Amino acid sequence: MGNIKIKIKEKRVYHKIAEIEIEVDADVYEHYRLDNGKWADMGDYLIENEHLWSSELEDSLCYEDYVLGNGSDSNNDFTDTNAETETRWVWEEEQAGGHL
Repeated sequence: MGNIKIKIKEKRVYHKIAEIEIEVDADVYEHYRLDNGKWADMGDYLIENEHLWSSELEDSLCYEDYVLGNGSDSNNDFTDTNAETETRWVWEEEQAGGHL
């Protein structure tokens, strides 16, 4: 009897989490809401003004270490275990936040 060949596979998932803080001019944001209707929120504003934060966030990620896992267990803000990336915003003063 010959040898039996067995393949053993393992997948390891690593993640990085970076956090930055930006300042949004309150008057500019209020004008945005007036121009875009009462349902427009900070998430909409941040998506439409990605230039205010995206490069800084990307740069910040470069300095973070990789951590084993998908990131959902290390920070309660991240909930989408199937997403390759997940970006969130938090406005603590207004107790608001969400996905971008």
